[in-house]
Formats: sequence, C-alpha cells, structure tokens
Amino acid sequence: FPEPCCVDSFTPTWVFKHLSTMAEPTTKPTGAAGADAVEYDYADSGTLQENGDKQVEEAKSAQNTEEDEQADVPEAVQRHLTLTVDAESERVLKEGFMQKQGGYIQNWKKRYFVLTESALAYYSDTQKKSADLKGGLLMEQVRLVKEAEPYDTKGKKNVITVETSERRYLFQCKDADEMKNWLTTITTAWKTVTQKDVTKKEKPAEDGDKAKKAERPKVSHPKVAVLVVFLEFTSVDQKELMKNVWSNLATEVYAKEPNCLSYEFCDSIEDDKKAIIYERYVSREDLDGKHQETLKAFDMDSKLPAGAMDGVKKSLASYVESNLGHMDR
Repeated sequence: FPEPCCVDSFTPTWVFKHLSTMAEPTTKPTGAAGADAVEYDYADSGTLQENGDKQVEEAKSAQNTEEDEQADVPEAVQRHLTLTVDAESERVLKEGFMQKQGGYIQNWKKRYFVLTESALAYYSDTQKKSADLKGGLLMEQVRLVKEAEPYDTKGKKNVITVETSERRYLFQCKDADEMKNWLTTITTAWKTVTQKDVTKKEKPAEDGDKAKKAERPKVSHPKVAVLVVFLEFTSVDQKELMKNVWSNLATEVYAKEPNCLSYEFCDSIEDDKKAIIYERYVSREDLDGKHQETLKAFDMDSKLPAGAMDGVKKSLASYVESNLGHMDR
C-alpha cells in the first residue's frame, strides 16, 4: 500500500490513521445488516487518494470562505457593527436568514442578517454574538439597492443586489415576498441615512459670497423632481441677453439651495434660437418652496430692459426620476 507521504501535507490526521489500520479487501457482510452494506475495494489506492483529496479541498474551501468574509469588511466597519448591532444601540428594522455570495470565492453561505438604522450585519447563527459576526456594511456606503439581474445570479431567484463604494453584494431570499420585504426595508434605511448625510454636509454659502461653491457629495434620492423649461426666442441676441442675466440667478440658486441638484441652461443643437433650462431637486417641495423664494427675491424682470423678453415662447414639463438608471448627483 502506498506510503502516507503520497498524500499532500494538508491531509487530515484521521486519513493517516485510516491508512495505517486498513486491511485487504474483505468480503461483504451477510445477514440483515449486510443486506444494505456497501463493499469497498481498496485495492486501487487512487480511489482513497481521490476521496482524501476531496475532503481536503472541502476543508480548504470552508476555511477560505471564512477568510473571504472577514476580508470583505474593513476594520472601521467591523468596529461600527460591534458598537451598534452587537450592543443593540440602534433599533433593529429587520432580521432573518438569507443566503450570501462570497466576494472572492463565490459560493453561497446561509447567514443570519440584522438590519439596523445605519448598518446591515450578518452572523453565522441567530445568537448574534460578536464571535459569530461574519461581516456587514454601512448604509452610508450604499450606492444602489435593487433586485439582481438574472445574468448576475446564474439561475438563482429572489436575489437582492446591494452595491457599495467597495463591492457588490448578492443576497438570496427564500421567496419573492421575503425579497420584496428585505428590498423595501434596506432601501428605506439607506435613503434615510443618505438624506441625513446630505443635510449635515451641504451648507449654503453666505449671501455675499456668490463665488464660493460648497463641495457636494454624490448621493442618491428616492424621488428626484425634474423641471424642464422650454424656451424659444425671437433672435439669438435676445437669447444671449437672457443667458447673461440668468447666469447670475444660477449663482444665487447654487448658493442658497443645497437641495437643488442641477440647474443648467442648455442650447439647442438644431435651432440656435431655442434652449431649455434643466432643473433637478431632491423633492418636489424644494422646487415649489425654496426655489420659488429664490426666484422672487432675484426678480429677473427688474434686471432686464423693459420689453426685452417680448415674444419669447415658454412651456414647462415636470418629471420624477425612477432610479432605474444612474446619475452622478
């Protein structure tokens, strides 16, 4: 029989013990117990080698999966999860089992997930102890939450995609209803944190400091309001006059309206006497409220010569973004 050295160095100790005690092929047991017994032929040492290799690979895979999950989560995130989820310092929004795909070794593992107001953590079981914490992500890291595309899941159904600044996560739920529930709850937590972050980070410039433009983060909002103003001028000169005054209004809007995401004058390519003003706001309330106050205070008519805009045709169209695509905000 081959010496144990023929098996690689990762072979478990029990395999060597089995090799040392194994006898020549035996006859199949008889009687009731022997009726269902299986006769193994150890004459071919390759079979044993193959079985041993298989168990070694399974052990390696399990170990690598654990290391893979630990490598997924930065130390700062681990600390946050320990302080919030483990210490139960935040309200739990939802918890339960889902299957999670690994980041590097893309096998699926059953994990127990706990979603709080600021984080999604996953554990090896329902005990939710620090020692069982496998990882997680912060809501402030999230960039997209949606139902996974079929080509990403390789045939698996009811899968959620959560994309962060670091990686993409795939979580499989037990059925469609559970997926919708998780999808809605995670999205709500993400949007809530994002909105708080925008309010905290975006501060309007001082009234007299129009040249100073605050740096704004790229964030997402659930129902962005879009207004398109269609303009048709009687001449190019009339349009240029309007643009010169409007540019001052745009500076005021940027300084005083942190929830205005876009405010741009766009020239038509086909007709140089046509243009649109493209406007985007965090919500419809921002468009109907703060923006109207800015327009009234600026009073564009008072800054234009009398009758300068006579003959200009104007129409409006309002929209709301679906968040199905992407937009740098």
